[in-house]
Amino acid sequence: MLRADVVVLGAGVVGLACARALAACGREVYLVEPEAGVGRGTSSRNSGVIHAGLYYPRDSWKARLCVAGARQLYDYCETAGVPYERSGKWVLATAASELSALESLATSARLNGAVVEWTSAAELARQEPALCAHAALWSPGSGIVSVPDLLEALLRDARDDGAELVLGQRAVGVRRVADGWEVALRAADGSPRDDERVHARAVVNAAGHAAPAIARLAGVDLDALCATPRFYRGDYLSVSPSAPRPRCALVYPLPQQHGLGVHLTRDLGGSVRAGPDAYAVSEPDTRLSLLSPEQWEHKADAFAASLRRFLPGIEAQHLQPEFAGVRPKLVRADGSSDFLLLGPADAGAGCVHLLGVESPGLTACLAIAEWVATRLETRTTRS
Repeated sequence: MLRADVVVLGAGVVGLACARALAACGREVYLVEPEAGVGRGTSSRNSGVIHAGLYYPRDSWKARLCVAGARQLYDYCETAGVPYERSGKWVLATAASELSALESLATSARLNGAVVEWTSAAELARQEPALCAHAALWSPGSGIVSVPDLLEALLRDARDDGAELVLGQRAVGVRRVADGWEVALRAADGSPRDDERVHARAVVNAAGHAAPAIARLAGVDLDALCATPRFYRGDYLSVSPSAPRPRCALVYPLPQQHGLGVHLTRDLGGSVRAGPDAYAVSEPDTRLSLLSPEQWEHKADAFAASLRRFLPGIEAQHLQPEFAGVRPKLVRADGSSDFLLLGPADAGAGCVHLLGVESPGLTACLAIAEWVATRLETRTTRS
């Protein structure tokens, strides 16, 4: 049996941040990922946005960790040389009936500690001639980041402090033993060989889509916590250079129940995409081929109709399928979907489960890692 101080399950952006934080304070870290590379799940299938903390209920995990995490992430990008842009973001009221909801969002954002500025329709038109709205919120703290470079930097830091990355292995068992935890690992490609067992003093479950299943293996009763795992897929369509486009990298409508509405984002290379939408699926399958050509045509029509509410002139022919992502939500009885972070007091000594970590998980990754290190009685030393 292999022995390790800490096993981190999942090498997405959150798992990498946790491995980095733990290794930085002297822990021996064994980072396990079922894919053939890091960050190939939710981490690389999103908008690459650094969120400012506008949308989340006050004192929720998402609100607290997003606001703190954005500050930490900007600082980290600066010191680690990760490309980013503090671009700012527009959130628009596209009809007079949405003005009260926009005002409520402004109030919620300020209570969370985020900075927002109310902007009139006339001022928006002056700054963004391509856009139209009845009013807007300007979020100067929002931005974009190069996700591949962020993943590479976190992995480099973790390895520099001794963390070991193991690819192509997935956890199929997690059980408490007298002096820690025993983790059973199996080849993710189904190769017919015996499971490998690792004895660890501590386990961090940062497995994204698989995190609820791993938590159950470790004895967590999600039903008792009134938390139901759900997968929500979101599709992204690229926007052609011939389409009208705003000056700002980030333009959003008011948020919807399971997502932020079909919005526009620009990456650091200048490419613009629309999306995502959000719809329930049974499996975290991101293949574009799951939708027929006719379904993609219908989606392009629907996206264009949504975008024309604030971007006149955009048409379905400007949009082409680009990629899809699947959010690992934990839905509560009231329909809300906050993170669920379980430390040793709830999960057993030396065990941490990070559940339902979807957006703004990328923004919050360093703040989550700090929380994990504190729960495991360690202290991060990197800036």
